[in-house]
Order: sequence, then structure tokens, then C-alpha cells
Amino acid sequence: MTKLLLVEDEANIRMILRDMTEFELGKTVEIVEADNGRDGINAIRNAQAEKFRVVATDYDMPFNNGIEVVKEALIAQVPNVVLITARDLNNLRDIFGITLMNQLRGQGLKILPKPFSMSQIDQHVIDPLRP
Repeated sequence: MTKLLLVEDEANIRMILRDMTEFELGKTVEIVEADNGRDGINAIRNAQAEKFRVVATDYDMPFNNGIEVVKEALIAQVPNVVLITARDLNNLRDIFGITLMNQLRGQGLKILPKPFSMSQIDQHVIDPLRP
């Protein structure tokens, strides 16, 4: 079974992402949820034989931010990593440095702005989960 990890501290956004995924894919995907960065990192580290195909994470969260989750997902070789953020991309570059941001994007990181569109979620979260 294909696995999706949703890491988001806002329950309503997790619900929207979960409901959209379940509507499109039914029970063909296992959805794991974490409401903070620490639990998201632990979920990635504890994934057994079947790793996550997609990790979608918020940036601003308690305990560990989304960049820490992204780094862990890339170390675990998750093929589709999505950072969802209300921050401007230039602001993220200022915080983390342009070199790190370019490196992460070069490794396949997708950055989605909040508010996001349903078509963006379909393209970057749901489509990679399709059989």
C-alpha cells in the first residue's frame, strides 16, 4: 500500500489534505498524520519496509520546523517532498540561505504557498500516490 505522511499543526488543513486524498484514491493509500515536526520526523525514521511515497509538511510548526522534516525525508529517500508554507520564498531563502534552498529544490523539494489551490495539491500530493 502506498503511504502518505501529512505533517501539519493546523487540524483543518490536515483534514482538507486527508479528505482530498481519500476522495481521489480511496483506500489505496495509507495516510499517517503528525501535528508537529518532531512527530513527523519520528514517523519517517520509524517507517518500516514500505517507506512514504509522499511527505507533505507545513513550515511553521512546534518542536521542529518543516525544513527539518524535509531534510529527514530526503535522507530517507522519500521521492516526493512538499513544503507547504505561508512564508514568501525569498523569506525562506533569507532564513536558510540560498545554497540550502537550491540544494533542497535540486533534490526534488516542491514548495507550495498557502493558500494553496486544489489543483496544486492534486499535482504535488495526490498524483504521485496514484498506482
